[in-house]
Amino acid sequence: MLYGLESVLTRYIGFKSVFRVADVVHIHSGHYTFKLDRKEELGMITPIWTPCSVVQGWTSFYLELSRSENPTDLATRFDEIQSSLLLFLRKLRTLRIDIALSNTSRNKQIEIRALEEDSNVVTLERTDNSISSSQRYFIVKHMTPTYPDEKRRENIRKSEIVLAFPIDEDGRPQINQQPVHAFLPLRNYGFTVCLPLT
Repeated sequence: MLYGLESVLTRYIGFKSVFRVADVVHIHSGHYTFKLDRKEELGMITPIWTPCSVVQGWTSFYLELSRSENPTDLATRFDEIQSSLLLFLRKLRTLRIDIALSNTSRNKQIEIRALEEDSNVVTLERTDNSISSSQRYFIVKHMTPTYPDEKRRENIRKSEIVLAFPIDEDGRPQINQQPVHAFLPLRNYGFTVCLPLT
C-alpha cells in the first residue's frame, strides 16, 4: 500500500524519521526516481534507481508502511499537521498529502499553500477533503549580529530573526497561542506569535 506525501512527518523532525513508519520510501523529483529500502543493506542511505511516472514540477514521496504500523492510526495523525509549518520554510510553498486506505471511508486529502500577498503578509490556505480555511500572518524580519565566539557558528556574523503575527482579513491582530518552530512547528509555549528557533 502506497501513501502519497510531499513532506516529512511533523511529529519527528528529519527525513529519516519516515522509517519509523515505513519500510520503503519512493522519491520522485525532477528526472530522478529512486527508492530507499530499509530491508536492503545500507538501504536507508543508498538509493535504488526505479522507473516511475513523475508528476512534473512536484517532488513526491510515497511510503510503503511497515507491517507493524496501523494505517488507520497513522491517517488520523495527519489531522495534527499544522498549516504554520510553511511559514519558515523558504522554498516549500505547497504541501499535499494523499492518504489511500483499503477502507475508502478513511481516505483523506490535505493541501496547504503559502501565498505571499507582499513582503510582509503571508496567507496560509488549507483544504481538508474539500473543506477550506485560511489564516493570514504579518511577517517581521530583522537582521541582528551574532555572538562571534560561538564555535558551532564559525564565520556566521548575522542571523535573521523572523516573527509571524496572526491577523484577520482587516489586518487586525488575532491574539491566541501559536507554536514555536524549529523550521517545523514544535509545540506551544504560550506565545501569541509564531517563533522560529534557529
